[in-house]
Amino acid sequence: MQAFLRDLRNKNVDGFEARLREAQQAGELPAEASPRALADYFATVLQGLSQRARDGATAPQLAAAVELALAAWPTAHR
Repeated sequence: MQAFLRDLRNKNVDGFEARLREAQQAGELPAEASPRALADYFATVLQGLSQRARDGATAPQLAAAVELALAAWPTAHR
């Protein structure tokens, strides 16, 4: 089960990366952004949010963490 879940999470990161590459080609992400690094970041934040929710974090606490995570996200307009 552990290997199955690990593989599933890694496939999710690959999917995030593919979508971010599409966004970069469409000009939605800056050319200098790393789609793989952003996919890893996104997966880490999502997994962390999931863990915090399981540990009892409230919706406002999770929303605050999301706001901070989004502040680090690159934009094509910088």
